[in-house]
Amino acid sequence: MVEQEIDQIAIKDLKISFIDKKGIASEMVHGISLSIPKGRVVALVGESGAGKSITGLAIPKLVPGNVRYDGEINFAGKNLLKLRANDLRKIRGKDITLILQEPMSALNPLHNIGKQLAEIITLHNPGITSNIVAFRISELLKHVGLSGFANRLDNYPHQLSGGQRQRIMIAMAIANEPKLLIADEPTTALDTTTSNEIIELLKSIKKKIGMAILIITHDLSVVRAFSDYIYVMKDGNIVEHNTAAALFKNPQHAYTKFLINSEPEKLAGSIPENTEVLLSVNNLRVSYPKKIGLFALKKSESIVLDNINLDIRVGETLGLIGPSGSGKSSLALSLLRLIKSTGMISFAGKRVDLLNKDELRKFRKNFQIVFQDPYASLNPRFNIFDAIAEGALTHKIYKTESDLTTALYKVLDDVGLKHEYVKRYPHELSGGQRQRVAIARALIMNPKLIILDEPTSALDKPIQKQTLLLLYNLQQKYNISYLLISHDRSVINALSHRVAAIKEGHVQYI
Repeated sequence: MVEQEIDQIAIKDLKISFIDKKGIASEMVHGISLSIPKGRVVALVGESGAGKSITGLAIPKLVPGNVRYDGEINFAGKNLLKLRANDLRKIRGKDITLILQEPMSALNPLHNIGKQLAEIITLHNPGITSNIVAFRISELLKHVGLSGFANRLDNYPHQLSGGQRQRIMIAMAIANEPKLLIADEPTTALDTTTSNEIIELLKSIKKKIGMAILIITHDLSVVRAFSDYIYVMKDGNIVEHNTAAALFKNPQHAYTKFLINSEPEKLAGSIPENTEVLLSVNNLRVSYPKKIGLFALKKSESIVLDNINLDIRVGETLGLIGPSGSGKSSLALSLLRLIKSTGMISFAGKRVDLLNKDELRKFRKNFQIVFQDPYASLNPRFNIFDAIAEGALTHKIYKTESDLTTALYKVLDDVGLKHEYVKRYPHELSGGQRQRVAIARALIMNPKLIILDEPTSALDKPIQKQTLLLLYNLQQKYNISYLLISHDRSVINALSHRVAAIKEGHVQYI
């Protein structure tokens, strides 16, 4: 980097090893060096498992588990790896702060956002008065574009949208005007519009308070728009680094070229117009009751979806795109009748909206859903065999245990997972492997329709591309229909035969 710039953080020959119960060390990061100058944005990019997140967490020594650090992480003339716990605590949350990928997991669900904002301020400013804390919270909310939230400080994290939660996380991170902000995948779970807003917000805050930012991401569009300097990481090593402009213009390492060329390609073509309709939805409406007044004596409703009309044909992918909070996931849940709705839902000529509970339970094997985060949707106590087999056992799809086992190994082959993985647990797999398990879990039910709710947003670009190709090949092989829900237009374009946009509760084909 430019020699005149002052390093906020200088990492030298950092090694990170996990120590097992027998005392055997497994080295995950292999002697890397990087610097983060004052007031600059440095990006650390690479695939899942490259070592990006544990490198970022190592700076404030927050890597979980039994870990050994070697090398130096120098900050303000001190090697952070040598500091005592009490000294590190004074730096964390004040001089060095973090924004994590999933704010719903990072925020305390038991405390309202006002209390959480106040806590980060009072913790590092003992003796501060409540009036000053209130003023500081008000200023923070303005900084992150939530000035209207002054009367919503009693809200809990689950009452906010994804973009709002991320802004609250940023407010907490900048509360004490840190010298370094570590942002680990800060936009992955957000729609494109909100993602761009968050990036612009971070740019603005960086300029105001002069902090350095380390952004850890697999999203090269974010890196290109936001970063001054880029380090490319693979298998625990830095394989290339350069200014953002130079690296995108003339990448040197084969792996960097691979990352840059990993955008999803167009897979789906056209589908004949006379193809049989599998799912038909007419005048679908979803609303939630809303109580008004101090004693909730008045009642009204909040309309989420209104007058929805759509159809999906056999073997077709309908892409559904829209911003966070537009009603995409509510539509998916209403089709499965997991939330209340009005209107007609017809599947393979049968009125799903008229089925009773027992009939619906039996009928649901025809619909399956793959969620955004397979780690959250898979039971951590089930090994992979049990996780995939669970639905098939519940619906008694296979007559014998032998038939089930044969089918299970077949779907493992279909999704490209090794047979020996059946004895592993979700935490022992990568993000891409867990998503393949989630697809196998749906596939073993022999469904006619799979709802894909943001199936690739938590995956890095190369794994995302592989997953889309896998889904396309499965569709070609089994003639499955997909409802693909995503905020990522490149994902929608790759897999969809037709595209519908949802905005403010209404659907329009585009």
